[in-house]
Amino acid sequence: MNEHIAEAKRKLPFPALLHRLGLGDRAKKSAPCPLHDDQHNSFSIYKNQKGEWRFNCFAGCGQGDEITFLELLKAISNKQATKLFLDMAGARAQRGGHSICTGCPK
Repeated sequence: MNEHIAEAKRKLPFPALLHRLGLGDRAKKSAPCPLHDDQHNSFSIYKNQKGEWRFNCFAGCGQGDEITFLELLKAISNKQATKLFLDMAGARAQRGGHSICTGCPK
């Protein structure tokens, strides 16, 4: 894993990301999925055996980490979701005092 992504995941773990997105009520083991119109608790966040935060939608939206969640939630590419996550966590890579994250949201 890229060191900047690892830093971002330490700074903004999945539960904190959900809170920042206004989805704090979904930051638990069983909740309605924010990725689809869900009338049942099909969404879960948890730490895997490596201690990494993950999500799973048992209705089929997907599973993955914070970046995959942003990709699905915002309907953006993985590259855009990575840039967004780094920006939200305040963990953009710097080179010579300038962000190397071209195209990152301001």
